[in-house]
Parts: sequence; structure tokens; C-alpha cells
Amino acid sequence: MKRKLTIVILVVAVLSCLATLVACQHKCTFGEWQTVKEPTCTEQGLKERYCTDSSCNKKEEEKIPVNENNHNLQPVDGVDATCTTEGTVAHQHCTLCGKNFDGNKTEITEVTIPTDSTKHNLQPVSKVDATCESDGIIEHNHCTLCGKDFDTDGNELTTVTIPKGHKFGKFVYDYDAKNYVSTCSVCSETKSENAGSEQFPLLVRNEDELKEVVNAASEGDYIKLAQDITVFSKIVGNNYPTLLLPDNGTLDLGGYTVTVKYNGGFLVEGTNVTLQNGKIVTDYEDPKEGYAVFIGDEG
Repeated sequence: MKRKLTIVILVVAVLSCLATLVACQHKCTFGEWQTVKEPTCTEQGLKERYCTDSSCNKKEEEKIPVNENNHNLQPVDGVDATCTTEGTVAHQHCTLCGKNFDGNKTEITEVTIPTDSTKHNLQPVSKVDATCESDGIIEHNHCTLCGKDFDTDGNELTTVTIPKGHKFGKFVYDYDAKNYVSTCSVCSETKSENAGSEQFPLLVRNEDELKEVVNAASEGDYIKLAQDITVFSKIVGNNYPTLLLPDNGTLDLGGYTVTVKYNGGFLVEGTNVTLQNGKIVTDYEDPKEGYAVFIGDEG
């Protein structure tokens, strides 16, 4: 019995040695490489292959070098620049290496569009008339981004405000109050200017008004004719004869010294008369031969 067991063991050992010998003498024939992981622009890939002998099935692995052209590109839409924000050119962005490429997959180093001071988001603003108490606004375009204002031709405006205030008309002379009054065409408010200055002279329409104004005038007051006046020397009991106007244009009668613009014996519209150093003078500098046109009261 022991002999048989020993023989069996020897046979198994021989067979085992034969199998090992056969295995040691096997030369693998490998199949095609199979890519397990594609290389990218930042990482190596991996490929593997197996022995075609199914009883062997040995596997080999090999790294695939980095492929700088194998990017994971994602499209990025273009964004226009504005007057306050930068824009972006349309491009493709690699989520692996962070590089950017144009539509032809050519690398680009800059995708930012600088701010453009002419690219505004303009909204029209209608005109608002000013009143006597509140400001108005001119018609214009307002940029909602930078807050600037522009006219309809695109020119920048520094202000769009129409100042509030009255719309006073021309000053009209009040012969009774002897001042100038201007009336607002919107609310009828009035403002006045005292008469007597060069800009706002005392106006006279006839000889009596001229005498009245002269008697009440102050030194340096300006008097102006409002219309043609015919003023002759008064002949009363021959105390006030008609007199010739002297060559110097000054005539002293009844306590008045008068210099006049002579025009055939008339003061004409537009003649300026002022009170200077106690004398009544006009703006006429070259009097001609003729008659005096104003005579003051006696005494």
C-alpha cells in the first residue's frame, strides 16, 4: 500500500515538472494595443495589450505621452465692451490647461476687449419746461451705465437743466410812477427799475413833462425824449423873447442851463438829456444856429 502511494506522488511530481517546463518555454504573442485612457494636454494616457494565448492572458501596460493638442474645449460667447465694463471676444476655453483658442483652434493670449467710452446704453429723456419755481430739463439721451448725458448728435452735455425763473418781458416806462416795469409772461409777477440811469432814463413826451422831470431830477440823472417834442420860447410880455441858440449849445434862461440837439427848432425822438453839475445837457455836440427849444420858468 505504501508503495502505491509513493508511485502516485512521483507521477504527480513528474507531471508538475513537465507542466512547469512547458510553461517556461512559452513565448507570448500579444494582441493590438488598446487605449484605456486618452492623453490630454495636461495628463498622460494609458494603453494595454494581452497575450493571445488564452491559457496565458498576460497583460502589458504602457503610458501614452501628453498630447498638447488634446484639449477639453468649451465655447465662450462674445460680450461687447461698454463705456464702463470690459468685453470678451468669442473663443474656446480649455478647462484642463486654461488656455484659450479661436475658432480655428489657434491659441490666443488675450480675450478681453477694453472698455469703450463710446459704447453707451442711451435712453431718451423728454424735455420738461422750466417754471417760475422749478427747474426744467432739456431733451437729451442719458446713459444708464456711466450716467453721462448727450444731445441728439452724440455730444456730451455738462448740464441738462433749464434754470427756473420768471420770463420777464421788456421794461415798460410808467409815466405816473416814473419807473420801469417788466412783467413775467408766465405768472404775471412784476419787477421794476428806478428811472434816471443811462440804461433806464427818465422819459418825457412833452414840454410840461420835461419841466416836471427837470425840476425833480437829481444830479447825474438821465432824461430821454420818448417822442418828438415841439418846444418854442415863450413870449410873455416880451420878458421871454425868442432867442438864438449860442454856438456852444448852452442857453441859460429862467435859472436853467440847457444844451439841446437842435433840429429846426425841435427836440427829436432819441435825444438824451442829463443833469450835470446843475445844468441840463443833451448828447448833441454840434448845435447849429437856430432858436432855443426849451425855456424854464421865470426865476
